[in-house]
Amino acid sequence: MTAQASKEKRVYGMSEVGGCLRRLAAPHLGYEKLADPEFLAVAAREGERHEAWVQEDLKGMGWRVSDSARCEKCGRNGEHVELDFPAFKLVGHIDRYAEDDKARRFLVEIKSLGRFRADGLVKALKRGLFREEFPQYATQVSLYHYASGLPILYAVKNRDTGRLDVTEIEPPVPLEDIVGRVLDMELAIRKSMPVPCNEDRGSFWFRNCPFRYLHDAEPVVPTDSAADGLDIQGLLREYLAAKLAGEAAESKMDAIKEKLLPAAKAKGNMVVRVDDTPVKIRYQKASEPTSYPKAKLEEIVPAEMLAKCAKKSQRGEYIVISLGERD
Repeated sequence: MTAQASKEKRVYGMSEVGGCLRRLAAPHLGYEKLADPEFLAVAAREGERHEAWVQEDLKGMGWRVSDSARCEKCGRNGEHVELDFPAFKLVGHIDRYAEDDKARRFLVEIKSLGRFRADGLVKALKRGLFREEFPQYATQVSLYHYASGLPILYAVKNRDTGRLDVTEIEPPVPLEDIVGRVLDMELAIRKSMPVPCNEDRGSFWFRNCPFRYLHDAEPVVPTDSAADGLDIQGLLREYLAAKLAGEAAESKMDAIKEKLLPAAKAKGNMVVRVDDTPVKIRYQKASEPTSYPKAKLEEIVPAEMLAKCAKKSQRGEYIVISLGERD
């Protein structure tokens, strides 16, 4: 795993390699980065402020938490860690370290997010869908684990409600998967080959990509007149508000899905940024699901007999709305 780094060896950020590989490769292929929008810098500063508050909250929960370190080499906060491979190096910065009452030491990863995105991240962690729904975050903290050898304490701070959710997790992405992905990109760079964009079109990160001018020559997904002029973001904002209201707002949520169905059918799967939250819309075609009188039949009745009593039903097309970065 470790090897002496050469002067020519490229360095990639651990917080970036789980995201769009085109964005990561572009500067190494000679493309110039556009300036970041001011609000991204503001969000980064806010995140640093919340880290100090999370530290105090963790202490109140009984954790012994380290202060934030300063990496002078990289000019940023966090404890500098590296993973050195023959073809490239990965560098990252761990937010904090913590010990519990049994003197077990953890690396602490802190995410300070808006209400909907924080809620989506916490649910993904609890349902075991962290890697699928937040691949960039999952890759980042996995690399911190492999670099430090420490177990992970994942802290999600809801900036809107003040709620802090703390979870002990295993590294969600195997190291070999990450290395293979970065190596494929590295080989493409060395051959001066284009690296495909793997970001969802229409997502927040796609629209604000610092190399978005590279997308201009690419074909655009055709739209349908039924989707033109539809305020997708506004409808999704209503949907998220209704979702928080619970069962009483189910009919409203269904009505919003009906309005969004033509757009999803025309555009395909989408990720739409609603304030600070990436919201996924997945289109499902109409189908004919097969059902049986009782699920228990599958355990006690031979398959050929089940086929004779199977009941087919029509299911119309529909969409699925969920939180997360991408499908």
